[in-house]
Amino acid sequence: MLPPTYHALKIDAAINAYTSLAAEFTNLRDRFRQAALVSSRKPFPEFEADSKTLFERLEKARGHMLTPPEWCFRLARRKHKDGHYHHDYDERTKDSKASEEDDVARHATPHSGRP
Repeated sequence: MLPPTYHALKIDAAINAYTSLAAEFTNLRDRFRQAALVSSRKPFPEFEADSKTLFERLEKARGHMLTPPEWCFRLARRKHKDGHYHHDYDERTKDSKASEEDDVARHATPHSGRP
């Protein structure tokens, strides 16, 4: 890329912004998961206080959303179709828990002596 074009597009600033927002959304995902698993068991006023700050952070992060260029979507679609995409942590955890439950149920069932 030509230096004037590179400078005019402010690519470094965009990369830094994408990196920062990606980190914030990842952190928020984990914090919301923690709130769902831990804080949701607390009395409602405590849960509300814990989650309120998370929602405020989420709204702030959403206010800075960047729209990637169309070519980024095309590349992402190609990678997705090629099988590079894997469900997020929650989906993998749900699947592994279901598998573990199946294993436990299979081992807990008395065998009748038949294969």
